[in-house]
Formats: sequence, C-alpha cells, structure tokens
Amino acid sequence: MLKALRLAAAGVLALGVFYACNNTQPGVNTLVLSLSLRQINNQGQQTALTVQATDDKGVAGSGQVNLSANAGFFTATSLTLTNGTATANYSCPAAADARCSGLVNVSATWTTKNNLTQSTGVLVSGAVTGDAGADGGQPDGGGYDAGPSGPLSLTASKNPIFYNVGDFSDVTAQIDGGSGGHSIAFATNLGGFVFPTSDGGTPSPTITGITDSSGKTVVRFRDTGVLGSANISATESSTGSTAGITINITPVQQVSWVSTMCNGSACTIMGIRGSGFNEQSQVTFRVVDSSNHPVPGINVNFSLTNPPSGTTVLPNATTDANGLVTANVSAGPVIGNFTVKATVVAGQLEGQSPNIGLRGAKATNNGFTLNCSPVNISTYAAVNPPAEVTANCDVTLVDRFHNPVGTGTTVNFKSEAGSVPTSVTTIAYPNSGEGTASITFSARGVFPPVDVAPLAANPGQWPFPRSQEPSFNDGALVRNPRDGLVTVIAYLRGEEFYDDNNANGQWDPGERFFDQGEAFVDANDNGVWDPGEFYIDDSPPNGHYDGPNGVYDANTTVWTEARILYTGYWIPDSNHVYFLPPNFSGPCGTGVPKGTFVNLHAYFGDLNLNRVSSQATFQIAHTAGKGSVVMGPGLLDGYGFGIERLWLDYPSLTQCVPTSLSCQSRVLFYDWGSGHVGGAAVYGAPLTDTTPCQPDDVSISTTLLGQILTLHTYGAIE
Repeated sequence: MLKALRLAAAGVLALGVFYACNNTQPGVNTLVLSLSLRQINNQGQQTALTVQATDDKGVAGSGQVNLSANAGFFTATSLTLTNGTATANYSCPAAADARCSGLVNVSATWTTKNNLTQSTGVLVSGAVTGDAGADGGQPDGGGYDAGPSGPLSLTASKNPIFYNVGDFSDVTAQIDGGSGGHSIAFATNLGGFVFPTSDGGTPSPTITGITDSSGKTVVRFRDTGVLGSANISATESSTGSTAGITINITPVQQVSWVSTMCNGSACTIMGIRGSGFNEQSQVTFRVVDSSNHPVPGINVNFSLTNPPSGTTVLPNATTDANGLVTANVSAGPVIGNFTVKATVVAGQLEGQSPNIGLRGAKATNNGFTLNCSPVNISTYAAVNPPAEVTANCDVTLVDRFHNPVGTGTTVNFKSEAGSVPTSVTTIAYPNSGEGTASITFSARGVFPPVDVAPLAANPGQWPFPRSQEPSFNDGALVRNPRDGLVTVIAYLRGEEFYDDNNANGQWDPGERFFDQGEAFVDANDNGVWDPGEFYIDDSPPNGHYDGPNGVYDANTTVWTEARILYTGYWIPDSNHVYFLPPNFSGPCGTGVPKGTFVNLHAYFGDLNLNRVSSQATFQIAHTAGKGSVVMGPGLLDGYGFGIERLWLDYPSLTQCVPTSLSCQSRVLFYDWGSGHVGGAAVYGAPLTDTTPCQPDDVSISTTLLGQILTLHTYGAIE
C-alpha cells in the first residue's frame, strides 16, 4: 500500500509540475498551497501548510490570507504574508471532529486580492502509512491535487477560460497503463461539464465519463456565469484513484482595433468591386483580459456599420494565441464609408475599426475632364510675346459608375505650347475634392502654337454645321483663329468606359464602349493623330502611334484635353476692327426714327481674328443731344467662337447613343466670331420729342493692358 500511495503521489506531482509549466499566466495574481504531508492520521498528526502568493506584477504578495477546511483545525486561521509566504499547521483528530475521515478540502483565501481562493486535499486515515510526499500535492502552478489514492492523471486543454463568451477547456482523465470501461467521476466547485459530443447542453457541476481502450475520457468544462478559480477533481470509481487541477475563469476586458490591411499594406481606402484596387481588406482586432493578456480561442462575430450595398464581411473568426482575430471584407459595387464591428459579447464587449472608404478607384475616359480658366489669355499683348500670363487647369477623375476616384492618383500632362507640370496627384479620400487636382498653365515655354491651315466648311457636321474658318494672308502666313489655340492633354492608365447592361462587372460584346487610341497632342485640332504630333507610345509601346482599335480595352491609357486661346491687342485696320452696320443710319431725314432703336455689333480682332481677352474694358458714348446709346454686359472669358469636345458615334460621327457600338471623341468648331466682342444699341428720341434731328457720332472705346482704341459709327437721331 505504501508503494502504491507513493506512486500515486509521484504521478499527481508530475502532473502538477507539467501543468504549471504550461499554464503560467503573467499578470495574474497567483496563490499556491503546499503540504508537508498529504496524508495524516486522525489521531492528531499535523501537516505543515505553506501559502505562497505572487501579485500580477510578479512581486511577492502581501496582505492577509484566511484558512478554512471542511473538517479539522489550523494552528492559525488568519495569516499575514511575509515576502509572499505564510505557514500554519493543520490536524484532524477524530476525537475532536467526527468528520475527520477520508479526503478533506483545505482552502486559502487571499482577502487582499479580491478573495482569490485556492484549495488542496488532505487524506485523513485511521493510521499513519508513512510520508505521503513532501510536496503536499499542490504543484507550483496552483494545480489542485485531489489526493494520492491511485494512478490517475488529469490535464486541461486550456487555462484560463474566459467568462461569458462561450469559451471552454477540454479536461482529460487518463488511467496509467490504459484500460477501457472505467467510470471516472468529475466534480467542480465552479462552472460545469458537458460531453464534447453534446456541447449544447447545460453544464453540470458533476459528470461521469467512461474511459476508452486507451484509458482516457474527456469532458468539456464551461463557465456558468461566475468568475473565479474552478477546482476540478476526477475519481476512478473502482480504485478510488483521484486527481485534480485548477482552471481559472477570467473576464475578457477589451476588444480593440489593431490594423486594416490591403494586399499586405496598411490602408484606409478600398476600391469598388471590379476596380482592381484593394477589393479585399483584412481588419484585425485584439482581444485581451483584465490583465491585458491576450485571449486565445474566442469566437468573435463581425458586422459592418452602414455598409455600401454589396460590401460583405465574413461573419466570425477565432482569436489566435496572441488574441488576434481578423475580419475579411469584400468590396461591393457602390461607394460609401463604413466601419467593421467586432463583437465578443453583444452590447458589452465590442470594438470598432476606423472609417474605411469604399471609393471609385479606376479612372475611365468618359467623365475624365480637364477645364482651364481663363481660356482666353493675352499672351500676344506684349512688346516681345509671349507675355507672362497663366491659367488654372482643373482635372477630375471618375470611374465607370461616375464615382470620384478617391485613391490619390497620378495624372500626367503635356501641352502644345507654353508649359505645364509633368504630373500631379489627385486629392484622396477622405479629403474634400477627392478625385480632383489643379495645375497652372504658363504661357512661358514653347512659343508660338503650331500654325494650322483654316478649316473648310462642313455643312454636315453634327450637331451644328461648320462654316469656312475666316482667314487672311499675312506675308507668308495664312492667319486664322485656330492659330491661337493651344492644346493641353491629361492622361493616365485606366479603362475605356462601357455600358454594363447586364451588370456583370465586365464588358460583353454588344455593349457600347468609348474607344480611344494613344494619348496625343492634337495641335491641328482635327481630332485624329497626324505625323509630327506628340503622342504617348504605351498602348502598346511599339514605336508608332496606335489609334482607336475598335476593341474594348480594360487596361489602357485614357486621356482628355482642353484648349487655351492665345490672344493679343486688336489690329487697328478695317479687317480686324469695325462696326456692323458700318453706319448705324443715314443723315438727318434717314436717321433713327423716334421710339425705335438700332443694334450695333462691335469687332475688335487680334492678329488671328480672335476677340481680345476679358481683360479688355469698354465704354460707349455719342455726340447727339437726344436719343441714347447702350453697351452690352462686360466681356466674359471665352473663345469668341463655338468649340465643343464630344463623344460621337463611330463611324457616323453623329450623336453617341446607348445603341451605338462604340464612340470616339472629336473637337467640333462652329460660329466663328471674327473678333466680335459684343452688342450695343442706339435708341432714337421718344415719341414726344419735338426738337429737330441731330447728327450723331457713336463711339466705343476699349482699353486693354494700357492700350486704348476708339471705334466710330455715324448716323442721325430724328
């Protein structure tokens, strides 16, 4: 019997040491009990009980510890810790306490640390059988030793388990040597057991398992809504062999966001589905307990707050050994802003990620715009042109759903004349103005613009017919309005726009698309690349210009263009500066009748037959003492002729409609202004006027950058 007891004690001790080495919890208050003897007789034999306490910082504990037992007596029941240790003797004489028989539970409570309690067992018998083991059955890690009555070991898959989150630990009882069919009774003072095969049942403080052929049986330990340390014992029914362990039930304290990653890099923006940009993200949270230690093996549920339609997240995942858990988010087709919520206990333990923007990410050519202001700049109005004048140019990127591209994208630029920056980065989400950027065009640089031939009439041009472009000979040059036009292009990699009629996220034959060739500077404004014009050789890079290919391209150069008009001072001759009509009326007798008026049109053309810039100011006056004259509103910024960049059906070059197979862009010209700056009116005398007719000299004076010119027209006021 002595040999068997010593073997049992050694087995339990080995179990306790193994358990302690693998379940140390730094940052947790620890209370350890040890006995000099684990078996005493009921004749008054004593065993020395030692309490060792360590606080959550690893420092020797201090304060008060109270002792209790379900039978027997201590030499002192209230102990003061010194350097983390306190001792007392325990005995259980049957003459003084009739309960002194069998396994007696002895407990120590550290009142200073929220009544942290640990327990161990003392076997009280009718006679002394020898030393039951100097370690006293309490392993260094705080494992509970139910006593040395047989070759039984007890292990736990996890310690601690976490309160109120569905956590568990599988407790395994193992009979040494392996033997099936043995009944093992499990008991606990806290929490309860279920069988792993019926994990949905109600936990019970006791449960009985039957060993398999290897001598093993497993039960699942769960909390029942109470925090603390659960002392778990297992007893084999036929031999009375017992073993015990302690499993702490610990609260989860916090769920906090750690990172949001896209393709291995930190991100705050995702691209909508099909954009090819950050369509997936991994949002990681950390779950910790009240000591800020990681909580492994906990199920965490995920949800999205205000998600754009079609954006999803996998519903749950389990924390790893570091307490980390990751939500996998998949983008939908609609832009918006959302956060990811991680929930351990609804309404109590939840964490929220920072805001994630789901934005347009891939630029398309339809809706890609470049707008400059002013469009008419006085570049020629200098002694030695070009004058140092500038224009501000704004670029806007959208995706094929016309969402702003919010990723912060590089856009490149090239101009026919003057100078522009080589590139700019658009504003990224969440800043105001996402998808836009501005650059400054300067007239200083390449000068002058390319000299171009005047356009012929095109009466069939859609949507407006084009008349012959006005021109005149100036020595060897033929000057015309487009000689003052400067083309500026913006370009980047993106996709051609298409109508996703079946909403499957990809182009299908028969769906209209907007076909573009490689980006080029259309210096002669005819809408097609001509030899000598600059182009971007990248779609594909093959050493020659590639125009629209009649095929939808999902990854290509997309581009747009704008035009700036260089103008100068008026040319003071009758081909450039004049009134229409030249005389607003005849002399007296054929002057402006009473109660009527005559419209006038003023032309102040520059060297290319373009109107002067909006920097010019105008004044109107007349000499007659009757009647009146009125000038129209001040000159606004503009080209002075009709110009539009439109997407047209190809090859008809008429209106681009949803039934078109493809469309291409063209710049259209019409309504040549020939220097027209605005209208004026000469009003006759009122009907009640009785004074005689008076000759009249009507003058319009204009001032531009210090230069003044006055234009006259003559007639009479009846």
